[in-house]
Amino acid sequence: MTVMTQAENIYNLLTEAGIEIFWDDRQVGAGIKLSDADLLGLPFRLIVSPRTVEKNLVEVKRRIADDVKLILPHNLCALIG
Repeated sequence: MTVMTQAENIYNLLTEAGIEIFWDDRQVGAGIKLSDADLLGLPFRLIVSPRTVEKNLVEVKRRIADDVKLILPHNLCALIG
């Protein structure tokens, strides 16, 4: 599975669960995207990368916490919702 396919699957899963998603697909570096997400005050940051796709995981970080979790995509709704 590609990163884009996994991202689309996660987007669809969360959208169907009624969770509003901001998908940053700009062609800029990850640091800029992460910084902008913090400036916007987004409560969660989800990162899909080749490393996470290889393990069928997604990286999740709450804005108000320092820890980063790797979880299965189908567990996102319970964590975020």
